[in-house]
Amino acid sequence: MEIRDAHALAPRDAAIRTRALDGGGRAQALDQAVEYGGQIEREQKAGQVVTQALQGQRAIEAHSPARGIEPFDRVNHDRLMVRLKQHCPDPTLLRLINRYLKAGVRIAGHTEASTAGVPQGGPLSPVLSNVVLDELDWELERRGHRFARYADDCNIFVKCKTAGERVMKSVTRFLEDSLRLKVNTRKSAVDRPMRRSFLGFTASRAGARLKVADKAIDKLKARVRELTRRTRGHRLADVVAELRETLLGWKAYFGFAEVLSPLRDIDKWIRRRLRCYQWKQWGRAGYRELRRRGVSVREAWNTSKSAHGPWRISKTPALTLALPRRTFQHMGLPELAA
Repeated sequence: MEIRDAHALAPRDAAIRTRALDGGGRAQALDQAVEYGGQIEREQKAGQVVTQALQGQRAIEAHSPARGIEPFDRVNHDRLMVRLKQHCPDPTLLRLINRYLKAGVRIAGHTEASTAGVPQGGPLSPVLSNVVLDELDWELERRGHRFARYADDCNIFVKCKTAGERVMKSVTRFLEDSLRLKVNTRKSAVDRPMRRSFLGFTASRAGARLKVADKAIDKLKARVRELTRRTRGHRLADVVAELRETLLGWKAYFGFAEVLSPLRDIDKWIRRRLRCYQWKQWGRAGYRELRRRGVSVREAWNTSKSAHGPWRISKTPALTLALPRRTFQHMGLPELAA
């Protein structure tokens, strides 16, 4: 778990809730059970929450006790149902949730009873997790901590390492004794925010600005490599169209990042991947294609007769001139740093 702003707690997808609970009225009733002070910001995105948390730690030399909670497989059913009954007046909905919790699991062809935990993989699991962890939000608010939480990811920001270790012990004790949850010690740490990541974001070392975490960038690069494999055999326009879908979604989520230099490097790297892809497709026609695009005879000849591979050639001036940045822009390729 890693901690964040307390107001991004409730689920925002009404369609999923309606489908899972069989009725918009019941979904609304369940919303009331996880409302935090009646002030849920349903349209607030994850990146905005991280920005608020990091802005709060700019004025101090913050340490973040980040911890991993395991609410899904450790939730006490009786305690969860009591919590729901306090806020949800719909007995039909409560019976449905109770049957959902106790439905059991099939292991090696045999059904075993579910005595604790919430079945994972469905839209109701994070909702019930928020119901359980709503008490944690109130407790941290009561203590006056600056924190941020999204589902079971949570970060608490304090002034020094000593305070972080003290808060780590006290909050762990509260989770295990009061909420009967187990803290994942492998994911828990007292550390500076720039050495931790939260929902794909982290803080820069200079100025504590919002930055995309290295793990999120590596995941994006893996997807780009998959789409721009030189042996796919698709037209360049088709590859760019597929990339467009991925990059637009990625940019919509990480658009709050303040450090743009890594994103500029990714843009350059993606264009080089596409030049490499196109050069491989041209094959023996590479010389003619370069000349058609305005490359000089000398440059086109040297490039086409080069002993280097496609990736090395993709960085040559000839390929950059033949397939400039504006070409990919006209094809609809988004730029992450734009």
